[in-house]
Amino acid sequence: ELVDASRLPIYWSFRVTNTDSTLGGLIRKERRDLTISTSRGGRTIREAMQDVSVRWRSSQRPMVLFGSPDQGVPQILRSGGFDVGEECDFNLNTIPDQGVETVRTEEALIATLSVLNLLGES
Repeated sequence: ELVDASRLPIYWSFRVTNTDSTLGGLIRKERRDLTISTSRGGRTIREAMQDVSVRWRSSQRPMVLFGSPDQGVPQILRSGGFDVGEECDFNLNTIPDQGVETVRTEEALIATLSVLNLLGES
């Protein structure tokens, strides 16, 4: 039996949608109570843990942004005329000392959600 994922009381999976909007336009349109950019150039999660933890636990509608292999979130926003510091509450490096030029999106997703899950429990 197929179950509508929106009716599940647990996190099931991420959703992928297409839009004609820029990333900055999408952030503004969605009006989330917490927006986190992930970037190798961001503040390390170690440094930001206290601040992020407080905001994460109180958030009802968070948005977590991931870049592409070619461009990070700050570059994607900049190409649309937006600034990561103005559009996002946090610009985080959730994989400090990564040792590679780019982390694959699926790896970044798992690492970031693992950290955020732990912060939500602390």
